[in-house]
Amino acid sequence: MSHFKGNSAIKVVVSYKVGVADLTMKVTRDGVLASVSTQLGNLSQKEDETRKKIDELHRSYVDLVFYDAWNKLVVDGKTITVIKGQRMRLYPTKSFSLGNKYSQEVCPLAFADMSHLDTSRFTTFEFMFKSCRNAVIIGLENLDTGSVTSMESMFEGCSSLTTLNINGWNTGSVTSMASMFEGCSSLTTLNISSFNGRKLKTGSTFYNGGIGFLFYRCGNLKTLDMSGDDWCFDSMENNSSNFHRWLDGSAVSSLTLGKNWFKAEFTPSYFAALSTWNKESVRLSLVTNSYDRKANGLTDKTITLHANVKKLLSEDDIAAMTAKGYIIA
Repeated sequence: MSHFKGNSAIKVVVSYKVGVADLTMKVTRDGVLASVSTQLGNLSQKEDETRKKIDELHRSYVDLVFYDAWNKLVVDGKTITVIKGQRMRLYPTKSFSLGNKYSQEVCPLAFADMSHLDTSRFTTFEFMFKSCRNAVIIGLENLDTGSVTSMESMFEGCSSLTTLNINGWNTGSVTSMASMFEGCSSLTTLNISSFNGRKLKTGSTFYNGGIGFLFYRCGNLKTLDMSGDDWCFDSMENNSSNFHRWLDGSAVSSLTLGKNWFKAEFTPSYFAALSTWNKESVRLSLVTNSYDRKANGLTDKTITLHANVKKLLSEDDIAAMTAKGYIIA
């Protein structure tokens, strides 16, 4: 009743219409009848209008649904209490994550809608959806990634994701994608040809390279498109062993590499674990698209292939590779 204006006395009259299970409450105020149900409807409308104004003011929000409690939801550096089974609308401005470097538990995220989230001020996507094994995530294609420097473990352990629409992302500032897709065991196809690897750096340990464990335990990944010309590793500081197992554990049959893949001295060239690379994509990646190192005055580079894949290259293919400055091992 506090929503009525003025200080007039209020008389409540209740009438029942039992036959249709209908309850009507009427309020007499200054001799005017008003239906409380109408008043409540107006209040509900005002609440919706207020929420809409808040959304318009922020112009940026994310909707989340959790099926259980979770204590690692962090928005702009602040831990947020999860409301189990209810839609949560949050307004991150600088950061948002559901895990951290040490979290191993399964995150009970059921659904995330990122369609309306403005991430232009985000500098990290680290652990954003780590261990969200049962989540449905939509709206990723809308994210602004221009200022992001790390995507480490962003989707690590998201074993229910079958597709990811992220090919339009700008990764020109990203220095680490380590374990970004590790454990995405339901992914079958991934197109990241638009990605830029020019600033990816090695880590301080053997396993922490900029693309270390990138697709590790992606056992159903069959088609991987990395054909963009910006897949070039200009910032690599150490040798390619720092990218140990970046593709191990996958079953990729169609892997397409870009024209600058072997341009830098420290670009990964160890493919011995990839036994299912098919003839069409291996020839496109290694013979047609490979950077001409010899013509550009670079030293010869050794490319290590699985025996099954090496058999797919003809003598002419190997001769063409040799002419470009490659040794097939």
